[in-house]
Amino acid sequence: MALGGLLVSAAIYRYGVLNVNWIKIPAYPMYFAARHKFWFDDVYEGVLVRGVLLVAALFRWLDQNIVDGAVNLVGWGTRTLVALVAGWVDKWIVDGAVNLVGWLTKTVGEYGARLQTGRVQEYVSGFVFIACAVAAAAYVLILAMPYLEPVLRGWFGGL
Repeated sequence: MALGGLLVSAAIYRYGVLNVNWIKIPAYPMYFAARHKFWFDDVYEGVLVRGVLLVAALFRWLDQNIVDGAVNLVGWGTRTLVALVAGWVDKWIVDGAVNLVGWLTKTVGEYGARLQTGRVQEYVSGFVFIACAVAAAAYVLILAMPYLEPVLRGWFGGL
């Protein structure tokens, strides 16, 4: 086929055997189509490129409105839940512990203030009472030691 095209072109242009118009006029529609590249670029642009751009625009809209909305909703829910839990922990645990320490300090201070009378005789009698209580507890433990020894050995593996 290529050889045929070579022979026809040599007959027309080199040797002048055939007139160009004999081939040019009947082949004009083919020439016109070839000049416009058989409209391949137009079909490609209209069908593939615009189709891909349309699908890309659809996916962009879905991403911005649906996916981002879902992600933002999850973020808002997480932030809200964490804030609620942190607020509850702060109010009931942290503030409760601080208030408990304050109450204990106040209560011990009030009872301690009652003990501070300024009379030395009361301080000495309180000290003697505590010393007697410690001595009595030690005496009871010493007397109970024969009975407690097997229990303590069991708990601590020997004394």
